[in-house]
Amino acid sequence: SYVDLFPTICDVAGVAPPSRIEGRSLRPLATGATDAIREEVIAEVSYHAAPERCKSRVGPIAPRS
Repeated sequence: SYVDLFPTICDVAGVAPPSRIEGRSLRPLATGATDAIREEVIAEVSYHAAPERCKSRVGPIAPRS
């Protein structure tokens, strides 16, 4: 997750991340020290930079015949 990138950089640099940071270092995954750092991951897709790619639909989608 992107939230984990800054803590990872801090970990590799040997610097403690600020306490307000919510992410976790991915270094243990990269070094093989663990096989997971979370039980769940939240992902988001945003088309605000390319609205023509986003197709919105209103109402139920009718089956194709």
